[in-house]
Amino acid sequence: MKKVIYYTPVSKKYFQKWEYYQVDLAMLKDTFSEVIVCNSIKDVLKNIMSVDLVYCWWWHRSAHVVLFAKLFNVKTHVTGAIHMYDISGSSDYYGKSFFYRLFSKISLRFSHRNLFISKDQLRQITSHIKTKNPTLLMSSLKKDTKFFDNIQKSKQYINLEKYKFITICWHTAEQYKRKGVFETLDALALLKKNLNINFEWIILGGSGDGVSLLESRVKSLNLAENVSLIFDATEQEKNNLLLASDLYIQPSWHEGFGNAVLEAMSCGLPALVSRYTAQPEVVGLTGFVVYELSSKYIFEELVDFVNLDLTARERNIDNIAERISDKFSYEVRLKNYKNILALDIK
Repeated sequence: MKKVIYYTPVSKKYFQKWEYYQVDLAMLKDTFSEVIVCNSIKDVLKNIMSVDLVYCWWWHRSAHVVLFAKLFNVKTHVTGAIHMYDISGSSDYYGKSFFYRLFSKISLRFSHRNLFISKDQLRQITSHIKTKNPTLLMSSLKKDTKFFDNIQKSKQYINLEKYKFITICWHTAEQYKRKGVFETLDALALLKKNLNINFEWIILGGSGDGVSLLESRVKSLNLAENVSLIFDATEQEKNNLLLASDLYIQPSWHEGFGNAVLEAMSCGLPALVSRYTAQPEVVGLTGFVVYELSSKYIFEELVDFVNLDLTARERNIDNIAERISDKFSYEVRLKNYKNILALDIK
């Protein structure tokens, strides 16, 4: 392979910050001899005649690139996430603007191949929108993630006397709602009331508009001593907190994939998630799946977790390592992408 354009229509700070952009950049560098990163249509047009492929993120932002590439007879791969519906009440595909929906349809129809990060995304989108060459390419960990080392380290932190739960979530009202934070708080209040359990729940993420609302809810449930909010932690601080925790909690109403869940699993944490959208695909049998997103069912899964003995905890951590190795390592994603690419570029 020779050259590829990697089109990411976002500012440099987000390109550097968000893991999925970096995973794809590494994947393309390990596949092509040269990767040209472009974040504007001007950059794309300057380079499009010299490349074998254009790889794009976000269907609604890539429609003009897809059409130009088609005009110049250059193939395109487009990926991203679209929430066709959201039962939590947040904005979904049908609540977006006319142009968002139009541009998404153009990309999905005219891109040479559309890459989906989960089976759920593939089913959701292709059942609603005409899609050319829909193909599954699951998300993965970053290149060189030493998840086996992390997972073995995590066993050293197992403590059956005090449980540490953790969630990664922007501290905004919208994200609290999406990720089931308030239902989880109610479940933890039940845990504190009904079981003599010593626990801490850390909510880690960028600062936002939901903090005062959450703090008020925490206080009203008598959980001030059990809930800690951490803002804008460094990557190293986040990794240390994950390694020292026991259970990752994210019973979301919707997730295109669930990168934070996978990141937590790479540090040896089982994850408590909801049955909705892609989350069960990530955790498989290694996690705790809530089949109704309510405090009662979250509480029941928490009880199941804290009742595990040391042997069961260690066995589950080993199962997490095996699942990541089989399905979500960078090497697996790279191999799958090369197989896909062989169908399109000879």
